[in-house]
Amino acid sequence: MAVFRSSCFFRWRVQKILITLVQDQLFLLFMHKLFQIRIPRALQLLALIVIASASFWILSPWKSPFLNSDNAVHILMTYDCQLPDDLYYWGQDRLGSFIPMLGHFIYVVLNTAPPLAASIALYVILFSTVLLLSSFFKHIITRLLLSLVIFFPIHQVDYMLRLGHPYTAQFFFIALFLFLLKKFWFGKGWKKYWMLIGSCMALVLAMWSSDMTIVALIALLVTGIVVYMNDRKQVVTSLSPFLIQATLAIVVFASGVAFLVYARSVSRPVAAYDGTWIGSAENIIAGMKKYVKVYLHILIGWQGVWSAIHHWLLSGIVALSSVQLFKLIFRGKIPPMVLFFLLNFIGGECLLIISKWVALNNFNGWYQTYPYISLMICLLLLIDHADIGKARSALTAGMILLLLVSAISVTRIYVLKINRDFNERSLSELKDLRRLGRCGIIGDYWHSYLPAALNPETIKATPYEDGRSERCTDSVMACEKIYLIKDAWLEKFPQEYNAYGRVVYFSGDSLKLSDWELGLYLRRKKTE
Repeated sequence: MAVFRSSCFFRWRVQKILITLVQDQLFLLFMHKLFQIRIPRALQLLALIVIASASFWILSPWKSPFLNSDNAVHILMTYDCQLPDDLYYWGQDRLGSFIPMLGHFIYVVLNTAPPLAASIALYVILFSTVLLLSSFFKHIITRLLLSLVIFFPIHQVDYMLRLGHPYTAQFFFIALFLFLLKKFWFGKGWKKYWMLIGSCMALVLAMWSSDMTIVALIALLVTGIVVYMNDRKQVVTSLSPFLIQATLAIVVFASGVAFLVYARSVSRPVAAYDGTWIGSAENIIAGMKKYVKVYLHILIGWQGVWSAIHHWLLSGIVALSSVQLFKLIFRGKIPPMVLFFLLNFIGGECLLIISKWVALNNFNGWYQTYPYISLMICLLLLIDHADIGKARSALTAGMILLLLVSAISVTRIYVLKINRDFNERSLSELKDLRRLGRCGIIGDYWHSYLPAALNPETIKATPYEDGRSERCTDSVMACEKIYLIKDAWLEKFPQEYNAYGRVVYFSGDSLKLSDWELGLYLRRKKTE
């Protein structure tokens, strides 16, 4: 009897092991076939269009419930973009206005609403970014996962889908730079020189879009040194062409620096840098503590179950990827693009911790967008270049699950309007303001530009102090009717209000629209 039991137990163990092996083999075979899929480029483009369209319908500024005055500034710039004054985001000298410039072109050509024009411009740039970066991936599955990273990111870093942030234009120009640099590297004849000029211009425009591109410049320099050390014979084959190329690059970069200096000279920043970039030791320690604290809070679920699942999966993928990465480094076979985006991630995190500007803004979560997207691109490139085996299969499965969690989480948050701030609205919630007709609106910053976002043609808006645009302020003060939004800056509507050196008079009429209490002011007293 004991022998029979032992025999049954042994047979059961063998069966379990065989089933596990079969399951593993089937899984590995499935993942292997996944990387062997070949789809015509037209169908790949169609899949990308479907993903981008779904994102536009759910998450774009046109549909977003998370619009605020920062986003509204880009919409107002789309409506009234004037160069060279508007080369930078109103009130700043560090965020290039590529999106509102393109949005203004779409607004004029298509004669569409400014918010829709700005949203279309944003998604045209995102779509182009995915196309450019896709050229560096060998497999369809990693290209599709890249589109999910860009169009359906986790909510904490969804700022590439929002107006008023530099990351969309910045990644577009970095992707364009890398694409043209690749064309230059493998090009021949005079076309090679045009690719070099274009790539240098793209890098300058990335600097115009965001100061954080300094991280990409350092990453490029380090990556170039590594490539040169690994294959120094093929980097410089002849001195004469090299000197011509170096001269072209220097001339283009010098012209680019002159452009940046000029753009900053015509900007009118409300709060400029004081000349120091690096924060104090206390700021740096505070930044490190905050990021660790926030990450731990996410892991234990204090910022939602979906975010916790996402970050646990990401931590596992990073740990497993680190093993693969060290193997590549040890063999001296790390792909340059993997190294470039890895350095962007590491450098981005370091810059955020030591940056004085980030510290002054309390290390807000949107600053994590640049290193996060860089990390995700790095991981996808690592998967794309990995050898066939269990490691690549596990990384791919984990990444698929991770991005599905991100897509579900961000969609759920946008549809259900979860954790919306007091100063955020959707465009549909501003429709009641059309009843005001042609007028000006003054409020605190977060309740100023946003009311004009849906109808910038008829509603003019400016903050009660430190207006980002003199044109906006002048337009408001030229209106016969001016509404004040009562919030923290007003306890009650005063009988007279001095707005930018001009006195306006309370009419005695007030109303509530879109959860704002507005008081009507006139340029003349009713008795006059």
